[in-house]
Amino acid sequence: MTRLIFLLTFLAMGCQCGPSTTPPKPTTEEPAEQKVDWPALSSDPDEARKQIIERLEKEKGAVVVIHLDDQVLMDRLPRIQRIFTEVMYEAKRQPLMQKAMRSADHGLKLRSPEAFIEYLGITEEDPLLKLVQRRLKERLVSDAYLSDDEQRPGSSAFIQEIHGTGAQIVYISSLDFIRSGVGLTRALRVNGYPALGARSHLMMRYDADQSVDDASKQQLKTIESLGPVAVVFSQSGLLMKDAFPNAYSVCVLEPGSEDPNDSCWSRWSAPPPAARVEPNPGVGKELRPLGPPSENSTPLDAGP
Repeated sequence: MTRLIFLLTFLAMGCQCGPSTTPPKPTTEEPAEQKVDWPALSSDPDEARKQIIERLEKEKGAVVVIHLDDQVLMDRLPRIQRIFTEVMYEAKRQPLMQKAMRSADHGLKLRSPEAFIEYLGITEEDPLLKLVQRRLKERLVSDAYLSDDEQRPGSSAFIQEIHGTGAQIVYISSLDFIRSGVGLTRALRVNGYPALGARSHLMMRYDADQSVDDASKQQLKTIESLGPVAVVFSQSGLLMKDAFPNAYSVCVLEPGSEDPNDSCWSRWSAPPPAARVEPNPGVGKELRPLGPPSENSTPLDAGP
């Protein structure tokens, strides 16, 4: 009887001596992302800006790379002017100091040290040239002067619009953080660019000892880990083009430059509307002779 009960219990529970029927482990691999063929970027800057915003609104978590060198975002004219004004004051060259201070007032856009040296008439034989070169080496990319840079018209508003789509913004520079990091960060903040936030990153060399190539490789590796790169802004339009062939590569000329082929941006926003010229009501009308002089000799502006 005991054996019968044991046998019935064994059969009811089922035999566990057969082949293993372990259920398959659930896969944790995410489905491969489908590649989207985005339309080619328009050659018209105004239309291109609309395309960029539309793509970023659709491509969630996209990355936008902005090269800070070569005045892509900011104009360094105030920085150059300040350095030369201070050097002329230090050298007690009062006429040259006044000339440097008023260069922008005269409509001159001297954004390079070479152009400023030529404008001031400093020759190679002049001992002042060595002082200028020494001060440029000390100050041109230092924290105290980088924050003098001004935003190019429309750039801040457009970058804020990009940030508002939810995209990640990566600013990259070949400058080193030890010498230029604070000044570059301050320049971004003062000019209204999203900087050092959850979706805003600044990538630079750590110090002057790190090579530019090594820093570029590390920057590229980090950018790849952030997400799909949608847009890259640079002066040449070739930055990271091989690494991210599906991204829009936008070349942005230096301030004051124009592209004869209109393939690069010369401005970040639409040009201001042309001033409205009111027609002269007297043009095209018959000129009538004046009447005889009034007999009243009292001036019109005379009081009572």
